[in-house]
Amino acid sequence: MGMLEVKHLNIAFGTKKTPTKVVCDVSLTVERGEIVGLVGESGSGKTLTALAVMGLLPKSAHLISGTGKLDGVDLLTLTPHQMQKIQGSRIGIVFQDPFTSLNPTMNLGEQVSEVLRLHRNMSRSEARAETLELFKSVHIPDPEIRMRQYPHQVSGGQRQRVLIAMAFACRPELLIADEPTTALDVTVQAQVLALLQEMQQKLNTGVLLITHDLGVVASVCNRVLVMVNGRVVESGGVEEIMTAPKHPYTQALLAAVNNPVHLSPTNETVNNNGREMDNCCVYADRCPICVNDPCRMIEPELRELGEGHEVRCHLAT
Repeated sequence: MGMLEVKHLNIAFGTKKTPTKVVCDVSLTVERGEIVGLVGESGSGKTLTALAVMGLLPKSAHLISGTGKLDGVDLLTLTPHQMQKIQGSRIGIVFQDPFTSLNPTMNLGEQVSEVLRLHRNMSRSEARAETLELFKSVHIPDPEIRMRQYPHQVSGGQRQRVLIAMAFACRPELLIADEPTTALDVTVQAQVLALLQEMQQKLNTGVLLITHDLGVVASVCNRVLVMVNGRVVESGGVEEIMTAPKHPYTQALLAAVNNPVHLSPTNETVNNNGREMDNCCVYADRCPICVNDPCRMIEPELRELGEGHEVRCHLAT
């Protein structure tokens, strides 16, 4: 059993009488000490999957079914108060926009210290001393000065380093990082990813990394799951997925790394032209190898092609 084990997760928008599924039968595991990438376009359901695990689903979405266990405790059944105790202590979170994730009215040191005082029961002086060490560990220059500064006074890369320090402050078992480098320029992206990996290895934390960028996945992840329109269409070890992808969508994603025109935009809706998700392949309308029968008639199952390598495609061999 994985440290984090999500099974048969189904999430919908709309009312319970007329739901529109946006995450469909998603299962994944994250072991301690590994980084698992969850990849897909905007609207694919990857962020909603992570939000469900964190207990942060928007009010417009509701859980239909599924479990999300952290060391046997089903996070999806916890009350907001119970979940709040786990967030920040056993689960660290890094979002994509560090500016909106930080409190503009508190200096950076106070924000990290608050986490330590809340979740590790430290005194004010203990939390301040630990915050200084955390700022040093994430390679923030002049940490004493930065601790007294406010979010608007430092760069985006420095703000993201503060968020990483905050996320790892309580030595979490699991870190969920949702597009942690999207708002940063390319050079800073590489630095932040290296830092994330360094901290993860130091604390043996399991990481679920949400991204649309296969380049990011290739650089830091051990395993990857690829999502299209709410479903996982391929999963496996990073090396195998990057060198021998079996699903046409994964192949298109890899082609788009060097030539973005190879990848057509996502539908942004879960149903394809009004058809029900379980009546056809979710990628049929964009697939270059699609055939009417079975692709447009039957939803393919996720099946194993090799050890640890699964694909949801009738035609993959």
